[in-house]
Amino acid sequence: MNADTPFVDDRTVTHLVDRISTALRDSMPPASLPSAPRRIVAERDGRLFFIAQADIDAIEADRNYVNIHANGETFTLRWTMIQAEAALEPGVFLRVHRSTIVNLHKIREMQRGLHGQYSITLANGQCFTSGRAYRKPIQAHLKNGR
Repeated sequence: MNADTPFVDDRTVTHLVDRISTALRDSMPPASLPSAPRRIVAERDGRLFFIAQADIDAIEADRNYVNIHANGETFTLRWTMIQAEAALEPGVFLRVHRSTIVNLHKIREMQRGLHGQYSITLANGQCFTSGRAYRKPIQAHLKNGR
């Protein structure tokens, strides 16, 4: 074998590209069908609970865990906040603090505080304070009026 001999021939490259394209296409949901509501599965007391994202009020960090508040109950999962954000439907949930994500449809009121912070009250009465670092995403949400 010399420097001019390719390690992979053109036929092999074409075959690999076709296989990768097919795998990507098959893994994507059809555009014409509405996607099913994603649910989060949490275990508590040896039972599995299926939590609809619409039922989630807020998610709070607790070290390497998150506490999901839904329908007056709390479920604990071994997730980071980044994993929780990735699992949630974009545009419905907003991270308002490094340890808090809220469901935008569950916000009852927001009150401006000092230094760009907001006091956020949910429909169930839970209160959260936003972090200054999250001021811009919160203001963008308020500007868009979702």
